[in-house]
Amino acid sequence: MRSVLSADMKKRSIKGYTLIELLTVMAITAILMTLIVLPVFQSFSLVRTAQAFADAQDRGRVLTERISRDISNAVGVRDTDNSVTYTRDSDNQTVTVIANACAIPLPAGTVTLPYTKLDLWMPAQGNPGDTMNGAYLDPITGKGDPTLKSPKGQVVVPVGAGTVLKRYFLCLRDPLSTYNNPYDGLLMSVGGGRDNLVTLYSAEVAVYLPGGGVNTAFFDTSNGQPILDDPSFMIPNRDSSGAVINDAKLQRIKNWLSKARNQLELFRYDMIMPQYDKRSRVVATSGGLPVVTPLIQFRPSLVSNDPAKGQLAVRSGEESANATLIGSDVYQTQFGGWSHAIIRNYPPDYAGADNFQIGFGSGNNFAIYQASIDPSTGNDSPGKLQLFDLSMYNLTPGPYRFSAAAHHADFIDKGSAGGSWIDNSAAQLVFSPYNVLGRQGKVLASFGIDEVGIVNEATGASTLLPATPEDPQSTRPNLPTVPAGPEQSFSQDNGSGVPYSPLTIGGSMDTAYSVNRSFNRVWNEHTDLQPRIDRFLDLRVLANEDGTLSPLCPTHFTQTVTGMAQCNITPGSDIVYAPDQNPGPHYGKTVRYVRVTGTPGPNQYRINYVDQPEPNYSVAFPGYTTPPTNYDPTDFMSAVIQPRFKRGYIQFNSDPNVPIPSGPIKVFYRFQFTRSQRNTSTGNVASSTFTVDYDTRQLISILLTMRNFPQANVPNPQTVTLRATANVRNAIR
Repeated sequence: MRSVLSADMKKRSIKGYTLIELLTVMAITAILMTLIVLPVFQSFSLVRTAQAFADAQDRGRVLTERISRDISNAVGVRDTDNSVTYTRDSDNQTVTVIANACAIPLPAGTVTLPYTKLDLWMPAQGNPGDTMNGAYLDPITGKGDPTLKSPKGQVVVPVGAGTVLKRYFLCLRDPLSTYNNPYDGLLMSVGGGRDNLVTLYSAEVAVYLPGGGVNTAFFDTSNGQPILDDPSFMIPNRDSSGAVINDAKLQRIKNWLSKARNQLELFRYDMIMPQYDKRSRVVATSGGLPVVTPLIQFRPSLVSNDPAKGQLAVRSGEESANATLIGSDVYQTQFGGWSHAIIRNYPPDYAGADNFQIGFGSGNNFAIYQASIDPSTGNDSPGKLQLFDLSMYNLTPGPYRFSAAAHHADFIDKGSAGGSWIDNSAAQLVFSPYNVLGRQGKVLASFGIDEVGIVNEATGASTLLPATPEDPQSTRPNLPTVPAGPEQSFSQDNGSGVPYSPLTIGGSMDTAYSVNRSFNRVWNEHTDLQPRIDRFLDLRVLANEDGTLSPLCPTHFTQTVTGMAQCNITPGSDIVYAPDQNPGPHYGKTVRYVRVTGTPGPNQYRINYVDQPEPNYSVAFPGYTTPPTNYDPTDFMSAVIQPRFKRGYIQFNSDPNVPIPSGPIKVFYRFQFTRSQRNTSTGNVASSTFTVDYDTRQLISILLTMRNFPQANVPNPQTVTLRATANVRNAIR
């Protein structure tokens, strides 16, 4: 019996597995399962990553197309490319903000991101007069709807701006909570909890109520007007413990959220990207705040080297002698709405090196410099001499803006290593000032003669002469002025003792020089030239009422920028006020004369806008010598004959028996330094040219990067970058 039992026991012990065998099998099974299952999990993660990339692409295309369509359909885009200062009515606090920015609260502090807010004025709809019980009429129900904040219906034609503003802006998904990105571990540690990323919202709100007041449910006010440029309009006020304060701003934020639509829906997109070192993953900082790049920007489009087209200077029916040498005073680029413009101006005789101007700046902060080319790089750069200060021109407290801008630039040069540009002959040769009309995309290269006067070089301040009753407009003080009379013909007065032409005229009308008497002197003393003698004015030497010399002056360079050979009169800008020559009740009263291109009659005049070809004086005027090289007011040929071939020559009715009635002759004109020049060897005519680099708000570039965190264990988010451009109907401030 024992032997039988022990044999059975031995047989059973042989059929069992040892512990080592079991552990070995388990280890092999674990390895096999790992080799089989791990790729399956990895494939799931890769699928999620690919899906996140595809979602980012699709969402990005849809979003850029939607924003482009909204920009094109809007009446206009608010011009928000400048800093804005306002005083809040709610707390009487004055703040200066970046108008196109959104403020984003992050763990280390609040950062302000420019070009992240886009305001679109939507077209007016319906009839504002259709109301019922104090509410706008709903055209579908035919009843007053108190929930309507603007008229509803078809777009009003012609299309105009309504009261509804559509805004795209960056904001936390939940602006009442704090920023939380538990995925990348950059601005905070990787952790759990509901994410609260920066997303893109859009909302349409009425800026004004039906009664005309500001819609304070959405906007704070400044001087009774809505504040549209507050970057922090979606950041609630908090107390010292960090709790949100229940105040009017909190209610405005809730109202915005009720109207807002999250353009990224429920995907895990973060619309900011911290700048960090990829090796150490340390975020860069500036002023204690993290350096963050917004992943959507509504930027003006960059246009490089756009040649500004000179507009037609003389139209058909307004012919002028030697018109090919008349330069344009208005230059237009392809687009308007400039910001951060760089303008290069090349004269017609441009030969490279230091022979051109460069101007740059933004808004009123714009200056024009003498420029040079670096031969080692081929790049241009401004020199030491500032030629024109547009900030002074646009902000000067006095009326003589041109003189203030030119002389203040010279004042700046004197205080620097550059010295005086007015005393620099090379700078004088390239001096061609202009005004920048960035909204219209224009360079205006002409200035009114009433902008010339005596100014304080350091401050630009001036003393404005009172308007004279002889000027029927009473809006053009300090004009070039000369007396016409006394009203005597050549037979009544020989003009004895009067000068041929003045170099300076004071403010008084009682001067030795007058048009009639100078004409009488020449007529009596030079009978051999009759009837080629004219009653005329020479604007080159005719000073303003305060004694300042004309920019056309050939000999002087004082008080105003003068002695410039390239300065001409802008065609069509001239206005002549003089005594009425026609018999009748208005005889002798100040009237506006009419410009003609032939021989002028009563109440008419002819003018030279540019220098005319001069004849061989010894042949054209036998017995007379050639005029001296430099203007001489005492020389007959220089003061009387040569001016008829020069710019600024105004010829009047020259009947020797019919003098101009006694009274003042006043002339307004615009002058410019842009010009054309003929090549004497080839005969070709070259003109002043402008090229402009600028950002244009007529084209809005939408720069979008989608940064999607997939539900996977990949270390980095999936990013897709897209760009779109939309045409803007109008830029509205």
